[in-house]
Amino acid sequence: MRDYGVGPIDVEGCVTSAMVLRGDLPPEAVPDVIERDRLHMAARPGLYIKLLPVLRDPANGNVLTGGAYLFDRYAQAEAFDHWTANEFVVDGVPFVQMPALLSRTSKVWRVAGAENFAAVAGQQVVMRVEEWRVPAGVHLRDLRHDWPELRAQARTRGLSAAWLLGSEARGEIGLVSAGPRVDGPATAGPDLASLEALADTPSLGTRYEAGGARKLYERTSFVFTVWFPLTGAGADRAPLWPNSPPLPAPSTPERAVQRR
Repeated sequence: MRDYGVGPIDVEGCVTSAMVLRGDLPPEAVPDVIERDRLHMAARPGLYIKLLPVLRDPANGNVLTGGAYLFDRYAQAEAFDHWTANEFVVDGVPFVQMPALLSRTSKVWRVAGAENFAAVAGQQVVMRVEEWRVPAGVHLRDLRHDWPELRAQARTRGLSAAWLLGSEARGEIGLVSAGPRVDGPATAGPDLASLEALADTPSLGTRYEAGGARKLYERTSFVFTVWFPLTGAGADRAPLWPNSPPLPAPSTPERAVQRR
């Protein structure tokens, strides 16, 4: 079984997605829908982990979600993105045409560096995804050269994980950061203290902005659930629901994995 404790993460590929769901979905129904999808998506080849964000849009009540996935190989990340967009069907409906889905975007990245500074279990409860476009272009060798300094900054700033991503084809840099809980577990409402602590932590990407990079995207969210690879074996790790309570968790037991 793979280790999800402290240390470097040996992966090549990443997929990030941003989704908007209708705000009239019953909150208690969402975890079971996520579990239904996980049984197929987490069984795709090469998945190392998925952090699934959730945040309520204060402007209209819609649910902001999606995910950040790491894969052993870059080709596996590409294959997963293609499968999700073109082949994944749930209850006879293509995933990207779900009635509750208002919009979806996704990107495939190469991983320049990734590390857990604290164990996944119990220490990665909020997450931030950032993206920049670099007018002069992006070279993976340069990002790999940057990684040791960024890794040191991430550890100093108290992050529990950081992933540095790049796309030479798009000329883009991505960063996924995870943060720990700053107080005890919230029981009466969402853990806003931990969310705000990560949102207020200086970005690891300010060095790129100083060099002319333009920020395309930034969102800090609760980690709703964490997925691990599904093989169908009895030793598979169960998903984590780090903000439950007070956010809802599934009400149904885990079902057998059905590959597609």
